[in-house]
Amino acid sequence: MITQTTDFEGVQSLLYEDELVNAPMIRLLNAPPANLEIWLDSMPQSSGVLFIQPPQPGTWDAAQYPTCWQRIWIQSLSTAGVDGLIDRLPPKREFLFKLHRPWIAAHLMGRLSLEWKGGLSYFMLIPCDFVDRREHNVIELAAHHIPQATDLFTHSGRTTNHLQQIFARPDTAVFGVFQGEELISGAFVEPRTKRTMEICALQTREAHRGEGLAASVVSAATRWILDRGKLPVYAARKMNVPSIRLAQRIGYRKYGRIDHYYFKTCTKPNNSGDG
Repeated sequence: MITQTTDFEGVQSLLYEDELVNAPMIRLLNAPPANLEIWLDSMPQSSGVLFIQPPQPGTWDAAQYPTCWQRIWIQSLSTAGVDGLIDRLPPKREFLFKLHRPWIAAHLMGRLSLEWKGGLSYFMLIPCDFVDRREHNVIELAAHHIPQATDLFTHSGRTTNHLQQIFARPDTAVFGVFQGEELISGAFVEPRTKRTMEICALQTREAHRGEGLAASVVSAATRWILDRGKLPVYAARKMNVPSIRLAQRIGYRKYGRIDHYYFKTCTKPNNSGDG
């Protein structure tokens, strides 16, 4: 049976069966926004969840996809479960599907006219694989660094309000390298699941790229995560070869991906497709 739910604990239990792959969805449930709509399929043979949410201002999604479409996250155990969940999508909307499972993407391609927009590769680091590449003076930023951080991170779509929240939380940290008073490279760390923390919004000013600054920042952030007994996670655009190589040099290994697909519908999806 598929029902709309606010049983976040029950949904989390389902998603934690594959914690690493479902980490972005779990993170949404850790601090659920008011506009998050969740449909839950509770049948054992097809159990799954569907998230529907407008892009949040100040996020990477909002910066990459400025059109006012709705984000769709879906996870299920079967093609029948996928079909039942997407039948709950509102008609006459634009959607950005964020799909973790290649088989779900392949099935939906048979039902919907999806346009691939891009994607992210996800990497995780096991403590024994860590190679510290710090060659620069990386510091952990404090609240008085918000103006410099805002100036750097706005290129990744972050807003001042979002950064103020990052600096105020005890479970986050911001790292960077300065040249004089200017922050020339930086990233911040946010919790994702009970076991994982992600290095986000890595930015280096164009004039200073190729100097090893990003590797120093990621190394410092990775050590901070490991010192807290968590598993570090790193994301890179699938086509961003330098970022992927950087992660691998530090010891990160690929474990999953998220592909982004655009879909515009005028009617309900066609149920005749069998994938």
